[in-house]
Amino acid sequence: GLSPAAAAELRARAVELTEEAMTSGPLGDTLRRVDELNARRLEVEAQLAAAEAADRARAQGAGEGELREAQGAVEDALKELEAASEEVVEAARGRAALLRLLDESEDRAESAKAGAIAAVAGSLSAAPFALAQGHPLGLGVAFASCALFGVTYRYVVREDWGNVQLKSGAVGAFGLVRALAAGEVIFRHDGASGGLGLSAVGEAAVLAGQSMLMFALAAFALEACVARQLLSSFPGKK
Repeated sequence: GLSPAAAAELRARAVELTEEAMTSGPLGDTLRRVDELNARRLEVEAQLAAAEAADRARAQGAGEGELREAQGAVEDALKELEAASEEVVEAARGRAALLRLLDESEDRAESAKAGAIAAVAGSLSAAPFALAQGHPLGLGVAFASCALFGVTYRYVVREDWGNVQLKSGAVGAFGLVRALAAGEVIFRHDGASGGLGLSAVGEAAVLAGQSMLMFALAAFALEACVARQLLSSFPGKK
């Protein structure tokens, strides 16, 4: 066998031959080409990484711009919503005011209707007495009194049409006031003509009864119209 020195020399020679083969000739050219390609690959990868980073930066900047635009659009929409809400509130206020005006107009119309109903009913009951006594002017006074009674009666009773005491009190108050006024006129007339007689007292009593009956019939007509929904109670609910 070879001595250690000879073996080492052979190994050294083999290494030299291998390095010479790798650095010269076709093999050396191939290896250098491989190294160049690897270097080029690394350069291209670095360029691709830089391009991707630039793209991400541009995308991020564009995203931030879009975000700012979206925030601005949201703020504009909120402002428009606030303005629309204010318009809705104003419209609701206007609608409420219009409804109140309509309710008031309707209530005034119902009050006028109540006055007309009471005036017609009361005048019909007072007509025979006025014509029998030869005082047609008294029929006009009765008409006006019953019209006032109808309006007042509707406001006094409101929706409490089952309250007999309230209704009779309103009829009695109007009848008593009219009877006292008529009685005072009669007593003054008879007193000026020579004294008070039974005829004056009787006439005053008849007028008092006629006044009570007149307003009672007017109240009955009002209740009948309310029951048939021809007239609404105050505050305007049938």
